[in-house]
Amino acid sequence: MKTNYQSALKRLRLAESMEALKQLEVSFERLYRNGFLTDAQLMELDWKMLHKSNVMRGYENLNKKP
Repeated sequence: MKTNYQSALKRLRLAESMEALKQLEVSFERLYRNGFLTDAQLMELDWKMLHKSNVMRGYENLNKKP
């Protein structure tokens, strides 16, 4: 059985537009507020969303996590 965090990661990987990322941000905040994500999980998802949005904007040198 997948955890909420694992499902969130999958949804983030499948996001293909900035609009989809904005919707995920709202969804992840809701999950966090209701206790389904920890502080650390939300911060990691936030970092991954920021990174993905930068890559979508064309910062190709950001394709790999250092």
